[in-house]
Amino acid sequence: MTDNGEMDIIIAAICIITLVSAVGLWICIPLFTQDSVILTVNQKESYTTTTCDSDKGGSSCSTDLHTLIYTNGEILQFTDNLVLWVWGSQTSFSHVEPGKTYKFKVYGYNIPWLNWYRSVISYEVV
Repeated sequence: MTDNGEMDIIIAAICIITLVSAVGLWICIPLFTQDSVILTVNQKESYTTTTCDSDKGGSSCSTDLHTLIYTNGEILQFTDNLVLWVWGSQTSFSHVEPGKTYKFKVYGYNIPWLNWYRSVISYEVV
């Protein structure tokens, strides 16, 4: 049987391992799931979602901008990424034109029923 001090150390160790694993996964997904695909853009869409939390009489809201492109093969999204040092995704999104074919460098997983789409790292007109 362990005393409370040993149990606290075990719980702290489990929390640290979980946190390190989550951060490692956050770093590894963009690095190890990269791919290049050639797709024709059919349509693009930009929309915002607002999430509010009411906390003790006050409210805190955050707004997220989502940018999606619909292609002949899959849906892709434009997002900034700290790990890959990708910035300016909104500007990149505005330069993509429907009807043109692009070679996209992407990362992530495409799971539409979870609203998870692969993210664009870079692109060039083919």
